Amino acid sequence: MGKFSIGEHSGFIFEDGFNVGIINLLQAYNIPGKYDIYLPFLQRLKLKHLAEAIANDIGIVSPPQREEVYDWMFHIFATGFVKANILVDNWLRHIGWGKYKPASKSKPERWEARNVTVEYFQCCFWGDNTIKQISKSENGVNYSLNIPAKQLGIIPDAEKYKDTGKFLNSDCILLLKQKDSRTQEEKYALFVADLSIFVLKKLMASTF
Repeated sequence: MGKFSIGEHSGFIFEDGFNVGIINLLQAYNIPGKYDIYLPFLQRLKLKHLAEAIANDIGIVSPPQREEVYDWMFHIFATGFVKANILVDNWLRHIGWGKYKPASKSKPERWEARNVTVEYFQCCFWGDNTIKQISKSENGVNYSLNIPAKQLGIIPDAEKYKDTGKFLNSDCILLLKQKDSRTQEEKYALFVADLSIFVLKKLMASTF
């Protein structure tokens, strides 16, 4: 048996789906900024490979059961993806940094961000989140993010916020900036999510 249970692995896969969902939404709304650094990792994120690694880790050898693991992980990933889309979309609309674009003959009514950029985006697509299939350093890129401590309100000592359970150790941190084209005033909005495997336990108990 491996280090993690299938429930714990499900938590990692849910987090992957959640983070991919956020990136998908940012791209759909044409919000530019500092998340391109994760794209090389996404190119290697193959759910089938992750499901196979999970089956190996927890000792499942039966082909039908291994297929069930893949189906379940696909469901968990998709659930995280959809949850992120709904949650972050509602958040963006709530803070009011956008506008509705009227429907046309070819396109439905849609919401568009207005002068919004990603100032900071922290998530994880390596290590335990990929069942050790992807390493943090193997892409040969500097994945390190410059933490905007002032904008995050964690000055003067940002290091103390990096410990387990502290703010900078959250699973997902998204900091957006809006610049007023007339006054040049800058505003910031912060979204933080710390995802827990415990929300999956009841569901897992009825499945495996």
